[in-house]
Amino acid sequence: MARARLLRLSLLGLNYSVEHLRFSLKAQPHVYMVELYIGTPAKRKYYLVMDTSSDILWMQCKPCIHCWKQTMPIFHPTKESSSFDPIPCNHTLCDLNDPDKKCVKGQCHYNIDYNEGSSSRGVLGSETLGFSSDRSQKDVVRKFVFGCANDNKGFSMPKELSGVFGLDMEPLSLANISVAGHRLGFTPNDFALRKDARGLVRGGFFIDSGSTYTALSTGGPYERIREAFRAHFKQLKLRSANHSSFEVCYRVPHKGVKGALPSLTVHFSGGVDYTVAPQNVMEEMEKNIICVGIVGRPNMSVLGEHYQYNHHFSYNVREKRLSFAPADCSRVV
Repeated sequence: MARARLLRLSLLGLNYSVEHLRFSLKAQPHVYMVELYIGTPAKRKYYLVMDTSSDILWMQCKPCIHCWKQTMPIFHPTKESSSFDPIPCNHTLCDLNDPDKKCVKGQCHYNIDYNEGSSSRGVLGSETLGFSSDRSQKDVVRKFVFGCANDNKGFSMPKELSGVFGLDMEPLSLANISVAGHRLGFTPNDFALRKDARGLVRGGFFIDSGSTYTALSTGGPYERIREAFRAHFKQLKLRSANHSSFEVCYRVPHKGVKGALPSLTVHFSGGVDYTVAPQNVMEEMEKNIICVGIVGRPNMSVLGEHYQYNHHFSYNVREKRLSFAPADCSRVV
């Protein structure tokens, strides 16, 4: 994917050791924020949402066509920074065969359309970024390629956020899913990447720290998962309940649930399994109502933040390898 190559080259093409870039995170309800400085001189601190399913770093820039209101002044590269340099159309990162790239007045412009209907457009540029690391110092990366976004639509961002810090590189190879220990018989093709009539990439499975809830693609996978959970709860003889956020919801008796709540296991190719514990599968929406925290989404499946609780995730950028292990996050300081 072109945008995956963009992030990989913008990091690995620099004279900088990726392993030593350790940025600090700030937790907010439902999101993690990366703290950074941008430009020369770096006048102020910005926060971007950390998103492991997006493969480009972009932030709002002036002059704006459409921008959401943010707490910090919107970055104006041509007036505020001496190190900003637009990427020309003949640059190796500007693949004009990619429908998400185009040449405008000699500069490379990008376009990202997200599955929930939001979009970001702007110019690609190289800039100096500074990161407040967890070692009480500022790490500096020069000539980092990012999206200077001046046309952003459909986002519901907190005012503290100025953009997206994309960490994704390539989609994962998902083989199957189990509900309460029972494999549902999916095939890798059910989650395979494909191109639609416009040449846009659809499908795939992503681990996404920028999505609160887990989503499965509609038209097959989501419906099968939904019915598997309903079959399990039918055995528990719970009364169904309605809720605006999720489809599979139940009322919990005052005496509690008699029987085991279901787990969910994601089976990756190569025999690697990731299990979501029952207490994380279920969302307590209001008093005595619980729901399976999965939604349907067209064209893409993601493992959301709530299904990542109490796990450590490690992303090896050079080897393109993802590792994870159970952890007690309440003990992490």
